[in-house]
Amino acid sequence: MGDISQSLNKSILPTNDGAIISEIINYFGKKTKFVIAVGYKKNQVKDYLKIAHPSIKKNITFVNIDNFDQNFSGPGYSLYKCKKYLW
Repeated sequence: MGDISQSLNKSILPTNDGAIISEIINYFGKKTKFVIAVGYKKNQVKDYLKIAHPSIKKNITFVNIDNFDQNFSGPGYSLYKCKKYLW
């Protein structure tokens, strides 16, 4: 993603219909509960969701990924950290 990912979290990169994370959220029903792993530029994601999806804020659980920029981090580690919030 080059220079773009230096300034933006990849979940809020724009697509034709809005940010990637918005496309995912909009695919699901209004009562869906979301578990979102955040690390790199996490405040961008949180701030974006507060503005773009204010009605679902009570349905979002943010999980802080403590070592997102270290060895052994990645999707598997993020999923492991989210495990207790998933049924």
